[in-house]
Amino acid sequence: MKKLITLLMLLGNITAFAQSPMVANPDSATLMFVNQANLSNMKEVHTGQLAISKAKSAGVKAFGTRMVADHTKANNELMQIIKSKGWQVPPPAAADVAPDDMLTRSLGNNFDKNYVKMMVQDHKKAVAYFETAAVNVPDPEVKAFIRTTLPVLRQHLASIQTIATNMGIAYK
Repeated sequence: MKKLITLLMLLGNITAFAQSPMVANPDSATLMFVNQANLSNMKEVHTGQLAISKAKSAGVKAFGTRMVADHTKANNELMQIIKSKGWQVPPPAAADVAPDDMLTRSLGNNFDKNYVKMMVQDHKKAVAYFETAAVNVPDPEVKAFIRTTLPVLRQHLASIQTIATNMGIAYK
């Protein structure tokens, strides 16, 4: 009799488990994009905060402020998508999102030049990455996020290139 009761309880647990909704993990392209976008957003926020506190140029400080606001907003939107889908995405390591050592050691005008050069390169890479992801990521909500974020990244790139030109900083 005990074996029968145990068997019935076990079957009840299996049935309950089978009826519970399973959350599918994202496909590999989506997961890779989500992890990279999360990391990049967090790094831009931390680096932008550094620019706010260390930059001499008002334009560089303003750009840092915009980076904090825009990349915080983008990351909040991305995290909302992840949460709504029930995906388990580990946060990036603190060392991965910390500002570059070169920036933390730079002072005054050197900081401004190093930050501007870095932002030009980072935003060129980000625009290219988002353009590729817009084609390769199959998840519709993540794809919509990419499409709404890409124009903002292009604006960032244009803005930082203008700042670089006004500061006499050459970039490729």
